[in-house]
Amino acid sequence: MSHFFSRARIVQEGLNRGELLRLAGGDAYFDHALVWRLFPGDGAARDFVFRAIRNGAGWPEFFVVSQREPAPVLGLLMVETKLYEPKLGAGDRVQFSLRANPTQVSVQTIPEDALASYNAKRSMIGKPSQGRRRKRIFHDVLMDAKKRMGHPLPIIAPRAERDACEKSADEAVRNWFLQRAQKWGLSICQRENLSSTLPEPTLDWSGYRQHRPLHRGRAIQFSSVDYEGYAEVIDPDKLTKALTTGIGRAKAFGCGLLLVRRLTD
Repeated sequence: MSHFFSRARIVQEGLNRGELLRLAGGDAYFDHALVWRLFPGDGAARDFVFRAIRNGAGWPEFFVVSQREPAPVLGLLMVETKLYEPKLGAGDRVQFSLRANPTQVSVQTIPEDALASYNAKRSMIGKPSQGRRRKRIFHDVLMDAKKRMGHPLPIIAPRAERDACEKSADEAVRNWFLQRAQKWGLSICQRENLSSTLPEPTLDWSGYRQHRPLHRGRAIQFSSVDYEGYAEVIDPDKLTKALTTGIGRAKAFGCGLLLVRRLTD
């Protein structure tokens, strides 16, 4: 199946002051709504993943991988598009970048007396009722790791406790990616660790952010992290699937688009 890789830019004159402020502030739902404008249709399911990359003033441009070819929006969105046919082979080395929503799942049993209320809430957001009394809960891996270390720590907590809390969070965010890399057809390259005799993965992360955009008066909550590093391709088919369909959750809100660049010797 063919895909398209696009870069979309905003025509500032097409937005009012309030919209400009939302855009510059990184409103995830506003980004989501703008990118949808590139794909006019009759209620078709989302068949694209995207990422907003902002400059120092918060002004974004959108990178989009899609099954359908996007259409520019006159006076609002300009778009450059090309066919996207990744041609990567086993053994190729790549530099990668990913904005992801790193989560882990737990299963919670719903008490019988709370099931009706739970199903009523599902109905309000268009989801079907459930007869079973179990639901999946997705946890932010960084905050979950901190909470296990006693977060929020009291102001007078020793520095060692604070450092341990931050280290636990760092390991959780890194491990989320490392434990899934092979599923995406990648083996993370190693680099020398100056503080240890053992090498360490060439994987870095930054930009942790909690998002709470509003949609129809309801808050949508998720977090995002920016990963980057170097890897070797071990399964081109798995990698192509990851590149064209995205990774993880919150894809509708700008997470999951894996970007790679082949390295030359």
